[in-house]
Amino acid sequence: MSTVKDLIDLLPTIEWLWPSWIPRGFVSMLAGYQGEGKSYVALSMVRSFLFDQPWPDGFRSGKTEKKVLWLDCEARQATLSQRCSQWKLPVDRIVIPDEPLSTPDLGNPNERQKVINLIIREDIPFVIVDSLSGSHTTEETSNRDMANLLRPLSILARDRNIALLTIHHVRKRHENEPEEITLERIRGAMAITQFCISVMVKETVKGVQRLRMEKCNLVQKPHPIGVSIKENEQGYGDVYFTGPLDIPVSSIDYDPAADWLAEELAEGPLDFHTLSEHAHDLGISWRQIYKAHRILGVKKLGRKWVLPNTSLFFETTKIQEDL
Repeated sequence: MSTVKDLIDLLPTIEWLWPSWIPRGFVSMLAGYQGEGKSYVALSMVRSFLFDQPWPDGFRSGKTEKKVLWLDCEARQATLSQRCSQWKLPVDRIVIPDEPLSTPDLGNPNERQKVINLIIREDIPFVIVDSLSGSHTTEETSNRDMANLLRPLSILARDRNIALLTIHHVRKRHENEPEEITLERIRGAMAITQFCISVMVKETVKGVQRLRMEKCNLVQKPHPIGVSIKENEQGYGDVYFTGPLDIPVSSIDYDPAADWLAEELAEGPLDFHTLSEHAHDLGISWRQIYKAHRILGVKKLGRKWVLPNTSLFFETTKIQEDL
């Protein structure tokens, strides 16, 4: 018989590559819009780790001779090599697959094992997958396919005590959605964020670019950090951080989908199929509908939804009880 004591004996105390942001032993995510500089931000984290330079919030991890593994899954190796050269990074400590121009398919057990062997051989504690979408050939909207992709990566991170950072895209923002990037905006199946212990987002809110923790299952969410990407003195693109912003972790004051659902149900109960059709026309996803359902405390009467604590709810409930 195994008990939690066996886990305590087997697993190390949770360590942090970057405290409150990137833990070791787990899969984390950096999400944002295409072309917004996610890879730039991730490479700046590599620079902080390898050079003992301050991380975005000022933390210093200490001098290390360890290496980083960068898995370019979008066939953009030329971009990576150019940025590393421009930033004068220690390129002999940024490991890539044994076949330099390969784009590893982490959904393929044989190719995944090659990556695992490389991590073990070089004793690598920090791995970046750029990007998650390019790292497989399966269906991104399938929970089963994404679980089959990410479960082995989670096991790898746990067993080797590595920090595995995946870079991922978000879907386009609809007109009725807030500027903040929520988990509902992460592209693909829900299993993607389920297997990530932390989800960072690079977003622009009220004209301010920032790095924010959208999900963290280990500690209280840290404050957002200001970030900008602009030319440095040498004329190359570079990443600049302004430290923690003196604003709340989230500026979401309301949920537009909840407002919409309240209006939809104001005239009486509606079934989910009808609500879904109306929501689709407005660009509201089914995830947002269910989130609004929780916020409003919507009740189900048969197949229909009804707002709680309304005369319609009590009248309908009374009729059903009388029947």
